[in-house]
Amino acid sequence: MFVMIILKPMRFPRAKKFHILLTIILGAAITAGATLFGCARHPVQPPAQVGADQAAGALIEEGRHLLAAGQAAQAEAALERAIRIQPRNPEPWYAMAQAKLAQGQSQQAVQFSLKAIALLTPSHPLQGPCWELAAEGYRLMGELDKARAAKVKAGAVRY
Repeated sequence: MFVMIILKPMRFPRAKKFHILLTIILGAAITAGATLFGCARHPVQPPAQVGADQAAGALIEEGRHLLAAGQAAQAEAALERAIRIQPRNPEPWYAMAQAKLAQGQSQQAVQFSLKAIALLTPSHPLQGPCWELAAEGYRLMGELDKARAAKVKAGAVRY
């Protein structure tokens, strides 16, 4: 942020140059001071975003616990809310794929798994499990060629 301090210009040409120079120097000093003291160093995440991240994380955890307890339908509801809050986070998509597979909905499990893969970086630790889940979904649908291809991709993932 650049702050300009306006001084009363004097009548002499040399004084006008001095006025401009002084204004530039003071503005630069204020900007440098703000940077040194941390005012401009790290942007603060808005409180609404922090709350949304925490809410989505809690919903993902709730969904995982419900899946582990064998309550896939209830897990699906929690994970749907997490996806609505953080649609670019691959974790709820992967957990949703697990819930769909647990309910016997192989085609949807594959679709959710592929969506999670699309959101992941190449070295993300969920790459392998997502491809494994997709392979299992393809196998259950009877698409063995696609299942083998997904297994190969799961094996090719390096962490």
